[in-house]
Amino acid sequence: MALVVLGGLGWVQAQETDDLLFSTGFELEEGYDPGLTLAGQNGWLAHGTGGNGLVVNYFPGQGQQAFVGFTAPEPGDNLLNVFYPFNLPGNADLYSRLRFSTTMLIVDSGNQHYDDFRWSVYNSDGIKLFSLDFDNRDLAIGYILDNDQYVITNARFQTNTVYGLSIDMDFNRNAWSARLDDQPVVLSAPIATRGQALNFGDVDAVWSIRNPQRPGDNYMLFDNFKLLSLPPEPQPKPLPSLAVLAKLEDGSFLLSIRGEPLATYAVDVTTNMVHWIPLETNRTTAEGVFLYKDVTASMFPSSYYRARATEAAASGK
Repeated sequence: MALVVLGGLGWVQAQETDDLLFSTGFELEEGYDPGLTLAGQNGWLAHGTGGNGLVVNYFPGQGQQAFVGFTAPEPGDNLLNVFYPFNLPGNADLYSRLRFSTTMLIVDSGNQHYDDFRWSVYNSDGIKLFSLDFDNRDLAIGYILDNDQYVITNARFQTNTVYGLSIDMDFNRNAWSARLDDQPVVLSAPIATRGQALNFGDVDAVWSIRNPQRPGDNYMLFDNFKLLSLPPEPQPKPLPSLAVLAKLEDGSFLLSIRGEPLATYAVDVTTNMVHWIPLETNRTTAEGVFLYKDVTASMFPSSYYRARATEAAASGK
């Protein structure tokens, strides 16, 4: 496994057996100074102004945590993004499926002004693809697609509570999902709806201020920030096809089963489309074919056939 260290952080070039691309706990030994803002350290960047930095032991026993929020931004600013720029290469095998995960907590406001906190995913062109939104006023969780459509989910959260968040992204399928602890929050929403490049640039911790004149002193803590490469989902095997080649003089049917080369398939028969009777199990030739003669057909007024892979119940005609 090749390991390249960028700014004191472990960046791992994925190989066939690797899945961890990036991981940080924002610890002192990784080069994070709690006396400084997070933006500007170890390659982390920010767009917008406002509070961001590091605190110690807000998650008991877990050392340092990062945060966005709390300190008011410059007048007129209503959005702060803090992020690490990944800009992954467009390698479909290595980076087609990714999982971002973090431990997070939203600290409530003490000044009666409530804002939103988000995790926003951008592609390598800097275009925002989607956001998962935590509304600190209503404690609701929603998401925003690239067409600015806001969707409220059925999930909710509590302030001052530590959660494990994971977001799975499948760029080949153009779909993402999110879980908070063991609770599904988003299932197979589109990553992009406007034809944007389907790749991963960064995932941003976002403070979205509802009223720039009255920002809340709420903030979001996060730790155990990780990016994983997931193995591509296996492609489903094509279903076998079945054709009746001929009705022979003795009343039997000659059947042709086509599928993958040198694969094993079964042929079943029914007279009522309810109860199926196995007739034959055989292996296809190198051309993906085997023939079967059903001598039972003359015993029934009609017969219906199906072909199926023996390792699964999937069937063709």
